[in-house]
Amino acid sequence: MQIRFDYQTRVKTGLALLIFFALLSNQRLLTAWAKFDLSHVGKDDTTLYQNRFDEIRKMLPAHGMVGYSGGGLNYAEYWKSDPTALRNWFLTQYTLAPVVVTLTSNHKLNIINGSAGESKPDSSADEGMTTRDLGNGMKLFDFGNGLRLMSSE
Repeated sequence: MQIRFDYQTRVKTGLALLIFFALLSNQRLLTAWAKFDLSHVGKDDTTLYQNRFDEIRKMLPAHGMVGYSGGGLNYAEYWKSDPTALRNWFLTQYTLAPVVVTLTSNHKLNIINGSAGESKPDSSADEGMTTRDLGNGMKLFDFGNGLRLMSSE
């Protein structure tokens, strides 16, 4: 007695065997994928930097322009600035988009970005925001995490 397979059955069987052996040969890859550790997600430098702006974002307009100042920036030729200062400025632009963060002056709102390394990234939750009246219609909001916002009316 001879068993005969038609063309479709042979193709399906061959394809199934090809997939089976491909998966079998990559068993180590599959087991590593199944054990993927997600505990580090959200704890990278960029995410921690962005989280510093959660409170200040509430005080900014939905769109428009705000000023920016930070240590190590060359305001006349920003491309010659300290690389860390440039990184912070670009990350601030990315974080606060669609608000445009510019190095020019004469804005009603100006962000003063101190070094995040001087304090804990989540220290704003512990210390809270403080407000100081500077006179002439200017107020300084200190978020306690290296970020301050100067408002002029």
